[in-house]
Amino acid sequence: MTSKKTLFDMLEEGEKSQQDVPVKVDISTFVKAVKQREGRSSEQKFQEQQPEDQGAMPLGGADSKRKSKNSGKIQPESQKEISDKEFIAFIGIKADKYLAKFERFRGGGNDKFLTTWNWAAFLANFWWALYRKLYFWALIMFILDFIPIVNFIFALIFGMSANYIYYRHAKRKILKLRGDERETDEGLDNLRKEGGVNGWVPVTAVIVAGVSISGIIVAVSIPQYYEHYNSIARSALRDAVTAQELYYLDHKTYAHSTKDLLVSGWLTLPEGVGMEVITASKQSYVLLSYHKKGNEGFIVKGPEGSIMSVSDVSRSITSPRTNEEWVLLIACTIYDTWRNSVGKQP
Repeated sequence: MTSKKTLFDMLEEGEKSQQDVPVKVDISTFVKAVKQREGRSSEQKFQEQQPEDQGAMPLGGADSKRKSKNSGKIQPESQKEISDKEFIAFIGIKADKYLAKFERFRGGGNDKFLTTWNWAAFLANFWWALYRKLYFWALIMFILDFIPIVNFIFALIFGMSANYIYYRHAKRKILKLRGDERETDEGLDNLRKEGGVNGWVPVTAVIVAGVSISGIIVAVSIPQYYEHYNSIARSALRDAVTAQELYYLDHKTYAHSTKDLLVSGWLTLPEGVGMEVITASKQSYVLLSYHKKGNEGFIVKGPEGSIMSVSDVSRSITSPRTNEEWVLLIACTIYDTWRNSVGKQP
């Protein structure tokens, strides 16, 4: 009986040289075997040419070629990993604190966002970002700080995400700067220069905070300072009203000058207080008082009028129509003249 084998089978088994049995070759089977053998050889050569880090290319015909074409040139995972030494060199101050946070973010080999808290980023978001060289985020927080309510909301969000933002920033910078000098002295020095902190930021922040606090103190204390002396002027004016009534009982008319009230003994002026009798008669009077260290004058029209500030009188009488209004405006003018003369003194 005649055996039917391919030429490759005969070559592998050595049957061509050892047997004289006639062989019937199937041409179609031979051609198919040759193509199959050529296909396997080309795939094996392609695998041998691939980098060792990428591993051997699976044998899969057209599907394997498609996968290799789409994968492109991928950086080995070992080159993407960042050592603690590199992070420490880049972070600089308080590296151990941030490194503990970073370990949580890169757990399992893949970066993942986790909520953590950073008090410095919450309370001094702009200054913290500037200190850690996160200039884009410093600009964002600087703008948002001027928007009420929104600034607090974003400060809260920034406080919860600042550590992760800094982690991504550090990782991106390290991979960019690494090159072929991974963990070498020169490479770590480059990370320290590009990373770390801006040492001038805390000094600037303290100066700005000091100026701001001083401004707030001055803004609060100046009105209180003036109010103290203004209250003395008001109190002296009330005493003058009482003195006028007592003077009237003795003289059946109101005093025409401050000197008359002082001489009568019914009035004593505190130091720094100025007093003027604008007009007086048997029926009424107008008094003006002020303190040299105050910033407001006060007017009263007696005998039954209430004490008013000069600024209130000036605003209420824009176009005088009665003698009373004219007298009050004259009192305002006298005060303004005195105030201007005091202001011109060196």
